[in-house]
Amino acid sequence: MPTRWQRVQRELRSWLWTLLLMAAVWMAVQSWRGGAQVTGIAPDFEVVDTSGNRLRLSELRGRPTVLYFWASWCTACKLTSPQVEAFSRDHPEITVIGMASDEPQDLRGYLAETPRSFRTALLTAQVARAYSISALPTTIVLDATGTVVWSRQGLLVPWELAWHAP
Repeated sequence: MPTRWQRVQRELRSWLWTLLLMAAVWMAVQSWRGGAQVTGIAPDFEVVDTSGNRLRLSELRGRPTVLYFWASWCTACKLTSPQVEAFSRDHPEITVIGMASDEPQDLRGYLAETPRSFRTALLTAQVARAYSISALPTTIVLDATGTVVWSRQGLLVPWELAWHAP
């Protein structure tokens, strides 16, 4: 006859497996859930990055690109940004562009405290409209031709960006 501790252990293992299964289902649903409403060739834009350099999306054609729309005040962005940062460092063959929905002085202060390895520019109203940005964070993956191949509004599952990148 099992002891009380053995019965508790068996029950805890059962709960753990249930939680792991629920987490796997949640991650799968997040992976297939819709993203931004932009499809086809990504709309071109021109902005100035935080270093003062002109950045035109069409000039990046020939390289896969990730557009990451975020803000320093956004809690979900603070959870997603480390994943995007790690992806940027681990995949130098893919251009990552951060588009920050911030006031210029707030963005400068935030980046001074938490620097990024990827280029960052202020999100303009024109770009936000062109990409139908309605929630932050939003991540959009483009192939080398500039075609949208995947997008997500909200938190990223840790492996998701690397899985969907061309």
